[in-house]
Formats: sequence, C-alpha cells, structure tokens
Amino acid sequence: MITVRISGHKAKSSITALVLAAAVSVSACETTGLSSFGLQAPDNEFQATAAERQRVRDAALVGCAVGAGAGILTAMIVGNNTGDKDIENSEIILGGIAGCGVGALIGSARGNYINAKSRDYADAQEAESALIQSLDEDIAYFESMNQLASQLIVEERDKITRLNADLETGAIAIEEYNTALATRERNLETMNAAIEDASQNIEQLSADIATLKEQDIQTASFEERLNQLLAQRDLMLAQKDELEGEYANVRQV
Repeated sequence: MITVRISGHKAKSSITALVLAAAVSVSACETTGLSSFGLQAPDNEFQATAAERQRVRDAALVGCAVGAGAGILTAMIVGNNTGDKDIENSEIILGGIAGCGVGALIGSARGNYINAKSRDYADAQEAESALIQSLDEDIAYFESMNQLASQLIVEERDKITRLNADLETGAIAIEEYNTALATRERNLETMNAAIEDASQNIEQLSADIATLKEQDIQTASFEERLNQLLAQRDLMLAQKDELEGEYANVRQV
C-alpha cells in the first residue's frame, strides 16, 4: 500500500489527477486488447497454452504502460490547469501509479503471483488469500505445461522414428523431412520460456519468504507452494533434456 501525504490546493489537484488518470487509463487500455498481440500461430497444444499465457502477460504489461503514460500526462495537465507551473514530482508519480494499476487490472485476464503482489488489499488476511490463490493458478499452469510436454515428447519421438524410416526408404524427400520437423526449435523455445517463467516465480517467492521470516510471519503456506513450483520447474528441465535427446535423432542431411 502506498501512502502519500498532501495538503492545500495541491491536495485537490493531486486527487483530481488520480481520478482522471484512472479514467483515461480505462479508455486507453480498453483499446489495447488481447487481439493486439499477433503471435505466430502455434503448431500444437503445448505451444498454444504457453502462447495464451504470454498474450495475457503482454496485455497486462502494455495495459500498465499505456495506463501509466496516460496517468502521468493527465497529472501534468491538471497541474498546469491549476495555475501552478511547478508540478510536484509526487503528483506525476501518483498519476502514473493510478494509471498503471488500472491498466494492469484491465489488461490482465488471469492473475499470477507477481501481478497479484502489485495490488492493494484491505488487510493481511485478504492479501495472503489472494497471493496463495495466484500461486495455485501458476502451479496449475506449470503442471499443465508439464503434462503437455510429456505428450509432446512421445509424439515427437514417434514422428522422428517414422520420418527417419520414410527418409531411408525414399518415401519422402529431404525437403518434406525438414518441413515436418521444422517445429522443433519453437518447441524448445516454448519449453525454455516456461522454465524461465517458473524460475522468476521461484526467485520472487523465495525472496518474499525470506522477508516474511524476518518479520516473524508464518510462511508455511508459501513454502509449500515454493516446493511445488520447484518440483514443476525441475520436471520441466528434465523434460527439456529428454526432448533435446529426441531431437538429436533428427538426421542432418
């Protein structure tokens, strides 16, 4: 929670800036929908699941950026209209904070731990419940990615075996062979992105747990989720190695 102390006519202009920044942010972010993020069409469900999460995260980030920019601009305009040309930094910062908050809220269709941390809550209990829920959503996502990766490995193994046999018998030409296996780089890129995603969650959560412990706050629920995240990330690393092993069987012709 951010608290800023303001007084006099500055208070009026700051409050006005906050209200208008929020309103402008809503308008700006409503035009920044998920359809604005043109990603290459996914080749399989594994890529599609990762792409959907990335679209949501990109929308939240751009929503925040658009909202913050609109908020800062509105705060500056309001400051000038009050007749005070020396706009205090606090007013501009407040406008940006308001804009980013609303932008992120509108841009994000799915909560996650890092985004949830940036929101304000009525009390500690509400904050803990929201953060735990967002962690559970992240863990469910990584579990889903691991399940899909497991299926992908089997599918890719079968495909490589079949294509290698067809290439040896002359049933397919090398051009067809290469085209059929062209998705392997994207599959590995998607896997690496998911691993990095999980690692960021783990790094942030680990730091937060350390801070909570310094304040003598119970962290059992968070530590349980941290262990689950670590397990999912480690499984993804193992599956990435397995997938790379399968791709080592691709003929370099």
